[in-house]
Amino acid sequence: MKLVNESLYEYNCEYIIKDILNENIASDVLGKIKEYGKKGLLTAAILLTLAGTAQAQNKAQAADVLKTGIEYVNDKSVKTDIYSALTSLAAKYTSFAMQERKIEEAGGFKEVRLYYQNLRDGKTPQQLSEMGKKCAKIILNSMKKFDNNMFNELIQDGKIIK
Repeated sequence: MKLVNESLYEYNCEYIIKDILNENIASDVLGKIKEYGKKGLLTAAILLTLAGTAQAQNKAQAADVLKTGIEYVNDKSVKTDIYSALTSLAAKYTSFAMQERKIEEAGGFKEVRLYYQNLRDGKTPQQLSEMGKKCAKIILNSMKKFDNNMFNELIQDGKIIK
């Protein structure tokens, strides 16, 4: 019985992805994401797949797909996982920027880490500065390039960041 449900789940994910990607106009894609989000059918895997596909088609749209998708995920645990992964990735970028002695960028990535950490913890985050917004876009664009193993590793790392 478990295998049947997993197969059905995979079919549904595949169907949702194909349905959304059949939309050619960016606003229609975002509209479809919102529609599935309101029905509670978005998962992290779907969002990352859509963002990766959007990256191949239009780099500017990819971050919007991930950001809009996260907003419309109804399952709190899925949101928490995504925010944990984003928190972890922001922490890694902060460390790298510090090693490279890029202080302004390190500050921006730290700001983004705190932003996603607050969202993960159910707190209201502060608005991002201009540098923070640039860093957030870098992180969102990077996130969709990872496979499921790396994404799961980021989730685990992000859960323990305080």
